[in-house]
Amino acid sequence: MRNVELEYYKPSGKYYSGGSYESSVLPYHDWEIYAEVREMKKEKKLPGLVEGCDEFHILITGSNVVPHLILLDEKEKVEVDLDSLAKQLVQHLVKKLEEK
Repeated sequence: MRNVELEYYKPSGKYYSGGSYESSVLPYHDWEIYAEVREMKKEKKLPGLVEGCDEFHILITGSNVVPHLILLDEKEKVEVDLDSLAKQLVQHLVKKLEEK
């Protein structure tokens, strides 16, 4: 289990609150943690916030987690696509290495 820390910032950029949760995502699969947090945000069930809140920038950190920032604006949609692309690229590279 990996401890994931979340920090929430108001749209103005001012710190608001924090929360954490335990993730079963494997090491070096941080994009899956980012996807978990996006799903929690979509469901409006973010740890450390009252259920229904999701209008915050989210900074993801934690033990052995590469920091990641999820913004409120349209860039978030692009990040989801980049995460999917990164996941596909890693899977492709793993297959190539296994073939050797």
